Amino acid sequence: MKSRNLDKKILAFTLIIKASTSVQAEPVISNISFGADAQITVYGSEFGRGPNIVLYDDFETASIIDGRLELQPKIGSWYSVASSSPAIYLDQRKNKSLFVRGKGHAALVFGVEDSKGLYGLSPFTEVFFSYSVKDLAEFPGDGGENFSFSTRSSTKDAWMMLGDRGDNLSYSLSFNTPSGNDLYIPAWTGNGFNIAGNTTKLEPTFWQPELTKNWAFQDWNTTFFHAKLDPKDPYGPAEGYFGFINNNSYHVNKRSGNLIQDLRSEGLPYAYWDRIKFFAWMNEGDANVERLLDDVYVAIGPNANARVVISDAPSLEQSSHILNLPIRSWDQEKISISLPKYIMEDSQKDLYIRVINSENQSSNSLRLCKDCPVAPKLELVN
Repeated sequence: MKSRNLDKKILAFTLIIKASTSVQAEPVISNISFGADAQITVYGSEFGRGPNIVLYDDFETASIIDGRLELQPKIGSWYSVASSSPAIYLDQRKNKSLFVRGKGHAALVFGVEDSKGLYGLSPFTEVFFSYSVKDLAEFPGDGGENFSFSTRSSTKDAWMMLGDRGDNLSYSLSFNTPSGNDLYIPAWTGNGFNIAGNTTKLEPTFWQPELTKNWAFQDWNTTFFHAKLDPKDPYGPAEGYFGFINNNSYHVNKRSGNLIQDLRSEGLPYAYWDRIKFFAWMNEGDANVERLLDDVYVAIGPNANARVVISDAPSLEQSSHILNLPIRSWDQEKISISLPKYIMEDSQKDLYIRVINSENQSSNSLRLCKDCPVAPKLELVN
């Protein structure tokens, strides 16, 4: 009897160990096939489940019709677009970018329309998004120069929130429209980049000193952000990270605290977001501002982290540019993708593709080469 009980205890202990150490295997790319019209298929294993990409806009189909900015994202749609004297810029990468300030002005709001949503938009508690920004002239704000920051708070490049206000909860309550849960991602405060909110206090704070030290003036800066609230404790510690990549550095800063503040006692009983405003606020100050926006990508819900990425080096740490790609279909061993045509037309750059699963694990990278020679098969000789 003692032996049988001991066997049961060993078995139970083994099951506990297996359960506690079981993690999703890392994805592996085996090969890539090329189809017509910049279509590619990535083959491999352990890709897991794919993301729900709700917006992808590289502005390649952006146009100005009768003085109005017309945007047609490859995936999804913008909830609202406000622009004046709009302009589109053709940058050195041979693709279009959008002027958000300078020679034209635009403020873009992402949200998935939903009649059941509190304010007509679908709520979300998990999100991954990225975007790229470049200054052609001075950094926005008083004291901003071509190669130095403003001395005052001057930018909120992306502003995530519930409702159309993130700055004044009491004001929105006076109209019976409680708004808040805001995070600006990131903001230039005058002495550093920070992720914070007017109605959201983060503990601990979420400063980004690496971005401050490594900002690429007058060049592209791609930032990306993941947030996932705990459904059992949405106001407690949350999963998340902020990262950036440019010619100076690649860096990821993992979040260790909350991402929403408990404001139920103040009249905000909703623990979720419903929109992201891109370039909703900018204090131009005395600077000569010409700021560009490009490659906006948003995924919400479970598996938001899963994505396919192109970079300009075999490792992300060596890269200076990454691009999150729109997905046509995704399963465990095969992912179908539509590449931007300008990527395939640029034969002077080596580009590498990788799969990142929902656990944020990266696969090997494979060179994206349509005409690369195929290695001969080896035959075994007895």
